[in-house]
Amino acid sequence: MWAEAIGRPETTTTTTVGARTDEVQRFEVPLEIGEDPLEFRSALIRYWTHAASVDTEARSRTLDTLQSNARWPSERRARALALFVLGDADATIVYQATCSYLGGARGTAIQRRFADVLEWLARRLALRNDVVFAALLIHGDETIDQQLLALRHATTSACIRELLVLLRVDVDLRSDAFLREWHALETTATGT
Repeated sequence: MWAEAIGRPETTTTTTVGARTDEVQRFEVPLEIGEDPLEFRSALIRYWTHAASVDTEARSRTLDTLQSNARWPSERRARALALFVLGDADATIVYQATCSYLGGARGTAIQRRFADVLEWLARRLALRNDVVFAALLIHGDETIDQQLLALRHATTSACIRELLVLLRVDVDLRSDAFLREWHALETTATGT
């Protein structure tokens, strides 16, 4: 089941122009992730184990495939995306996975997805909580911003701004106002 779904990181050798040979790694996520928290925890541990030995490009390709695979039911895809959100160390992958997780819901599931991500952030479950914070800030609204106020201790406004530049994310007026107000509070607190 899990061993078959995730498997070992595989390397496929392909020959390209000239005598040069490139190795292309594949990174697979579980095909079935149940709702059982213990099962999800096992999948997350396997993700961490395999992600350490697979390059970022392979993980990014897998995320792209997962995002474009409409055949997967929404909740099943969400649980697979959660592995990327919580278990990856690459900022771009975590940001894209978080945005897909938040944007992939319809109807009442939207609020539950935002609540999930806010809980992960509050409990510091992700390897890159700063990236999860940034994704919530960009894709949230004023209600989400109010909840983010209590979670600012995990990072600084400057770190979030730098991260958004690194990710090439355009900051809207609402998010910019949040970051400016946060920076003013940091400046007041430090007396600089």
